[in-house]
Amino acid sequence: MVSRVNTFKEKAISVYNQYHHWQDPAFFIGGFLFDMVMTGRIDETFGIIQQGTYLLLIAIFTSLDWYDQIQPFTFKNRLGQAWSYRRGFIHFLLGSLLNCYAIFYFKSASLLTSFAFMFVLAAIVVANELPKFKSYGAAMKFGMLSLCSTSFLAYLVPIFYGRIGIVPFFMALILSLGFQFLIYNYLRKKLSNHFSAEVNIYNHPVFQTVMAPAIATLLIFTGMYILKMLPPVPLSAQYLGVYHSLEKENGKFKLGYTRPSYYFWQNGDQSFKARPGDKIFIFTRLFSPAKFKDQVNVRFEFLNAKDKWEYRDSIPMTIEGGRDEGFRGYVFKSNYQPGSWRVRLMTNDNREIRRIYFSIEVTLTEETTEYKFELQ
Repeated sequence: MVSRVNTFKEKAISVYNQYHHWQDPAFFIGGFLFDMVMTGRIDETFGIIQQGTYLLLIAIFTSLDWYDQIQPFTFKNRLGQAWSYRRGFIHFLLGSLLNCYAIFYFKSASLLTSFAFMFVLAAIVVANELPKFKSYGAAMKFGMLSLCSTSFLAYLVPIFYGRIGIVPFFMALILSLGFQFLIYNYLRKKLSNHFSAEVNIYNHPVFQTVMAPAIATLLIFTGMYILKMLPPVPLSAQYLGVYHSLEKENGKFKLGYTRPSYYFWQNGDQSFKARPGDKIFIFTRLFSPAKFKDQVNVRFEFLNAKDKWEYRDSIPMTIEGGRDEGFRGYVFKSNYQPGSWRVRLMTNDNREIRRIYFSIEVTLTEETTEYKFELQ
C-alpha cells in the first residue's frame, strides 16, 4: 500500500514538473470559470464584499511576492511549499475579478462601445500571460491590481452615489489611486534599506513598480471616459423595442406589433409600417441598482440623403432601480418621416447604453390592423 502511494506521489510530481509552466494560466482560467457561475446582480452585497476581499488578497500577496524577491522569506517545509503556489493563487483571484467585470461591463453598453473596452481588457489579460510581459513581474501584477480596483470602484461609487456621471467617476479614480498609494507608502518604508534614499521619487523602484502602473491605468480610464468608450456601469439595458401600441394592464405593459413570426430576431416592429395617426412607441427595460435614481435620454436619429445620422430629438426618461427585471419605461414619437432610423439610449454624460435600428414605411390605408401582443 505504501509503495503504491509513493509511486502515485512520484508520478504526480513528475507530471507537475513537466507541466508546471501551465500553472498560472490554469489558475487564471479557473478563476474565470468559477466566477461565471457565481456572478449575480451587480449590486449584490455578497458579491461586493467578495470582490473587495479578493482585491485585498491580491494586494497583500502581490506585495509579499515582490518583497520576497528583494528580501527572500525563510519558511519551514510545508509553509514554503504552500508559498510556492502564491502566484497561482493571485492568478485565480485576478481571473475571477476580471471575468466578473467583463460580464458587468459587457452588459452595460451597446456592442460597439463594449467591444472597445473589452478589447483593451482582453489585451491586458492576454499580455499578462506572455513571457515578455511576465518579465516585468511585479509591475504587471500591480497594474492588473489597479485595473481591477478601478473597474470595481467605477461601478461601486455610482451605486452608493445613486447616479452616474463625472463626479462619481472621478471619485472612483481618486479612491483607486489612494488604495494604490497606501500600498506604495507601505512598501517604500519596508524596503527603504534596499534602495537609495537619494533617488528621485519618480525613478524610485517602488514608485515605478506600484504607482506608475496605477497612474497609467487611470489615464487609460480617463481617456476612455472622455471618448465615451467606457460602458456606463452599473446601468444595463435588458431590452429595447419598437411598437405600434402600448398600454398598461394588471401591472404589465401590453405591447402591440405587426411583425411576421419569421422575423423572430426583431424586437417589436423594426420594419414599421405606419398608417396615418400612428405613434411609434419605444419601450425599454433598464436595470439599475436599488435606491438608484437617474435620467436617461432616448435619442432619435434619422439617416439622411448623405448617409449621415442626423439628430432629430431627445426625450428624457427618469429611471428608478431595484427590479431584477429592470425599470420599465417608454416614450413615443408622432412626428416622423419614412426612412431608416435609430434610437440610442444615452446617459446624461452622453454615454451610450444601447441602440436599436428600425425603418419606417408610410402607408395611406386606414384599414384596422390586427396586432399581436406581448407582455413585459
